[in-house]
Amino acid sequence: MPNKKEKMRAIPTPLKVLIVIVVIILTFLIGAMIGFGLLGDGNPFAVFSQNTWEHIFSFFTKGPKN
Repeated sequence: MPNKKEKMRAIPTPLKVLIVIVVIILTFLIGAMIGFGLLGDGNPFAVFSQNTWEHIFSFFTKGPKN
């Protein structure tokens, strides 16, 4: 019977961390597409446009345009 210290892990810890990071990124991208496409009545793929992100960041740096 193997000792607990000799037991091999099925998935190494660094790989688990990488999987979690990838899942978080994918969830963010899918959520942005759903929010922009369904809730915002826009093209879901337009969320990847540079102009879209410049407009979003302008709200945080300059405030909304009047």
